[in-house]
Amino acid sequence: MVTKFLCGGFTIGMGLSHAICDGFGASQIFRAIVELGSGRTEPSVKPVWEREKQVRSIAIKPFPQCPMDRESVSLSPFVNQNNTTIIKQYCFKVEGEMITGLKLSLMNKNEKMRFTTFEVLAGYVWRSRARALKLNSNGETVLTIAARVLWKFYYRCKCCFKSE
Repeated sequence: MVTKFLCGGFTIGMGLSHAICDGFGASQIFRAIVELGSGRTEPSVKPVWEREKQVRSIAIKPFPQCPMDRESVSLSPFVNQNNTTIIKQYCFKVEGEMITGLKLSLMNKNEKMRFTTFEVLAGYVWRSRARALKLNSNGETVLTIAARVLWKFYYRCKCCFKSE
């Protein structure tokens, strides 16, 4: 989406699914679009479509099944089916002492496990979301985050970004 301002400036917005690429991959795709839009005949980072390097046998290694039960699916009385629900965004300042307290609380319950700051915050945000949506507290749910995916492919494929 392009928004043009009265002063002559403009901004470009882009939305992508994380099933297609991670944030770094999205920035490389965006850079290629900008380069082509500015008159280059090809982007400085060429996309790679080498599906043969991604082939794997499902019979040998099946995809994991999502362990989420029906009662834990994100269906909420607060979110209606007509997409007219107003969703509000909030920002919270989380101090270092609070993160340390959360980590210590988890480590007291799970003495043999260590948690990164990201894992701790993601877990508490996910739990808060589940409580706010009044999901089944005895059900299983999954939080999946794609992070640093490009580097896993880069060394295997020697490419700069993947097109899915």
